[in-house]
Amino acid sequence: MKSIVGIGLVALDVVVEKNSEIKPLLYAGGSCGNLMCILSYLGYDTYPIARLAKNKATEEILNDFESCGVKTELIFKGNDGSTPIIIQRISKSKEGLPIHKFEFKNPENGKYLPSFKPVLAKTIDYFYEKKASCDFFFLDRISRSSIELAKLYKKNGAIVVLEPSSLKIENQKIIEELSEFVDILKFSNDRIPEFKSIFREGLFPLEIETLGKNGINYRVNRNIKDFDSNWKHLSSFNLVNIIDSAGAGDWTTAGLIKGLMENNINSINDISIDGIEEILKYAQSFGALSCLFKGARGIMYQLEKASFNELAEELITNNFNMQILSDNFLLKDREYFEDSISSLY
Repeated sequence: MKSIVGIGLVALDVVVEKNSEIKPLLYAGGSCGNLMCILSYLGYDTYPIARLAKNKATEEILNDFESCGVKTELIFKGNDGSTPIIIQRISKSKEGLPIHKFEFKNPENGKYLPSFKPVLAKTIDYFYEKKASCDFFFLDRISRSSIELAKLYKKNGAIVVLEPSSLKIENQKIIEELSEFVDILKFSNDRIPEFKSIFREGLFPLEIETLGKNGINYRVNRNIKDFDSNWKHLSSFNLVNIIDSAGAGDWTTAGLIKGLMENNINSINDISIDGIEEILKYAQSFGALSCLFKGARGIMYQLEKASFNELAEELITNNFNMQILSDNFLLKDREYFEDSISSLY
């Protein structure tokens, strides 16, 4: 079975719905955590690498990972680790549009909740010896440990996907280093709006800029005769009854990786021009469908994998029937969170 190793933000999401009798729900989250769960749901072996604390929040993450089939042997738990906690509040605007807010302070005392700590560089051999190869390597937080691990997995044949939460001009030296082995850069325009102006052209073989409801821009950088490396645009899928857009980017990344693996792509240079666009539309369908459910991964708790794949294909071929889905989604088989936030850490 094909596998994906990921390193970066693994957090505990506390999902709260405003003006609802439903109590908060706990989920494994963070970009890396969500992606590992989604790809496991889609049928792949996934191995998140993280440096977490020994506390209840970590146990909740591990329980959710295990229920999703995620492999947890590369999760480090220690007294010097940290388990990020993110409060997510779901509500609607006056116009009825979905709003998803992220909070990083404990509402009980106003203090900041635990935040991300990178894996220590001196421990990378430990993780690599446990899992020495994979088909894809994903990183969303740039650190010395994530860079060195990416180099190792790239050397063993992995396609490396970088999805940074931020990039700044002062990171130029690190970005140049990353460009030597990263195959795909995916970034959000609202987080890195200045990317095109501050970084040189052609840094990475495939660059993807997400624009939320406005779709994506993408560019392929490779030396092929008559190949146009200018930025191109793909519109988003126009769906009604959007419930929650949180996690759409993670689902899009999962769709991209799944599309590449299903087409047995070992290098960006192996894909035709039409093939790249086809895979990107496939990835967009994943992100769009996720917006019809509450929570970053709510769809996983509502649909079997086969049903999800069928809906994605129907969306791409314009045969999608909204009537087969309910207007109101309630997450199933979850225990409600009744303790205090402080009890998690």
